[in-house]
Amino acid sequence: MGDRRPGPDCSSELGADFIDAGTTCLSQSKASVPTGAAESLAAPKQERLPGEKAMFAEDIDTIAKSPFGLTKDGREIVSLLRGLQKSDKIVYGPTHGDPPPRGEWDGTSITVHQDFYTNGCKTTVELVHEASHAIWRGRHRLGKDKPESAEKGAENEYYAVKNQLAIYKWLRDVRHCASDAELERRLEQEEGDTLKSAIEERERTSREVQRQER
Repeated sequence: MGDRRPGPDCSSELGADFIDAGTTCLSQSKASVPTGAAESLAAPKQERLPGEKAMFAEDIDTIAKSPFGLTKDGREIVSLLRGLQKSDKIVYGPTHGDPPPRGEWDGTSITVHQDFYTNGCKTTVELVHEASHAIWRGRHRLGKDKPESAEKGAENEYYAVKNQLAIYKWLRDVRHCASDAELERRLEQEEGDTLKSAIEERERTSREVQRQER
């Protein structure tokens, strides 16, 4: 069984472009962060892009008003995102990987890939995806220097993808965001009951490659 050290959670790669259908009006909400979900609320990792904080606030409000945002998981994700947003811990910027992932959760902050700047549709689904990683990790903590098994990594990613697909379907069908090839492929896997097994295989393969490279 392979394993890996704790690091940025996400394997959602950049996919086909889809058009920003806009976001809802900004509403003020008191920020809160679920215990254990965000371990640090320090300064942002990099200089902010013009207007990005207001854009993130609108996208979080979009999540909150969606059917997914009214679920237990959705409310917890919105609460986390608002807390991170208040502390400048959501940014646009480069992500790390080949190809680079759409977003990253590094244990303290969320980075949405800089190519998604100003694109509310893409940003919204990635905020849900990365916040899901943060929530899952808060519920399943690793000990100091303890690696994450392939099985736990797959559970983490499956939880994030399921939530991502829930908000994506609503954005596509109700908010009229154009379809995304990668997320459509995942929907087909979900409908064919192969999504979880595909994620498990990808996690095992990833760890095997990492082990061979060491």
